[in-house]
Amino acid sequence: MQDLLFLTPRIPYPPNRGDKLRAWNVLLHLRQYYRIHLACFVDAPEDWEHVPFVKSMCASTFFAPLDQKCKLWRAGLSLLKGKPVSVEYHYARAYEAWVQQTLANVQPSAAYFFSSELADYVPAVKECGATILLDFVDMDSAKWKEYGVVRKWPMSMIFRREAGLLHAIEVDLANQADHSFFVSADETKLFNESLPEGITAAEALPNGVDLDYFAPEVELESPYEAHEQAMVFTGVMNYWPNVDAVHWFADEVFPIIMAAVPNARFYIVGMRPTPEVEDLGKRDGIVVTGAVPDVRPYVAHATTAVAPLRVARGVQNKVIEAMAMAKPVLATPQAAEGLGDMSEDELVVIEDPALLAQHAIGLLKGDIGTPSGVAARAKVEQAFSWSGQLSRLNQLLTL
Repeated sequence: MQDLLFLTPRIPYPPNRGDKLRAWNVLLHLRQYYRIHLACFVDAPEDWEHVPFVKSMCASTFFAPLDQKCKLWRAGLSLLKGKPVSVEYHYARAYEAWVQQTLANVQPSAAYFFSSELADYVPAVKECGATILLDFVDMDSAKWKEYGVVRKWPMSMIFRREAGLLHAIEVDLANQADHSFFVSADETKLFNESLPEGITAAEALPNGVDLDYFAPEVELESPYEAHEQAMVFTGVMNYWPNVDAVHWFADEVFPIIMAAVPNARFYIVGMRPTPEVEDLGKRDGIVVTGAVPDVRPYVAHATTAVAPLRVARGVQNKVIEAMAMAKPVLATPQAAEGLGDMSEDELVVIEDPALLAQHAIGLLKGDIGTPSGVAARAKVEQAFSWSGQLSRLNQLLTL
């Protein structure tokens, strides 16, 4: 069995957020064929308890603490160096030393980099001759550019700077990598159109869903009161696009719903809610749960899942997981952008807040008729299984 270097900006377990979910499933897939040598940062204190389990899954590991308190200092340092903040934030001499030592001792035949944030570690791996797989996940430069449009000054200026610097690094990384990926076809097309002539194009490697775990037939106890007509949003609630999404829904959509369906409830389910999100829980009909051991009961017993994102990149796991559980999903176009063609039987996509509210009211009252979810589940089975998505890696690595 050959060796593979697997580098991530965050410990991939537990897979309780989008980037960790993708990294963990890729790691599980590749460890069938390689001895995995993993280096990652740990940015949440509670994640240290999972280190022994992750170690047990790998041939060797390195875990570096990532102190949130050093963000401002790192931001200042990035300004002096002319580097993107996200790249400078994920540079650590100890991380680099472990990579260098592993390259010398193990001589891996391949390396899997997870996101452009790890740009500083690519040249050393390139020099050793390993096959480089670069998983951009999302086009982060486009994300920061979009933030620069929707956020106020001075953050808009900082985000535009980050976008420009990061895009130059993304192009350089694509040039160094043997193969590079994005999570959706739209992201891939956007990136490839920005590449100078002569650089190998990236390709789409979409996310999947654990179809056994997110299954409609699994029996789960309802977390809701008997009288509640629940609508649920799931996600990490200190991530700005999620914060913006629930705030917009609470301001523009949910009051219309509550006026027509007084027992409607909007559940915001996810860890690390910001004070702004927690304040939404003080409003009538809105419940902010914080971290929960399992999001599936909230999805399974809701009347509908909602994904009212106004800024989004790639594939939204919250959407395809709810679809896998045969649950009606109301989404904005931004949330559905990375999913490819969908019929209305599979996913309802509405941009206008008043129309979104009216469709939700129809579902809650039963006027529209709650879709069976059969079409949504079938779509996910056909297009979003992990085994199907990651089989492309086998072709590229000739496994």
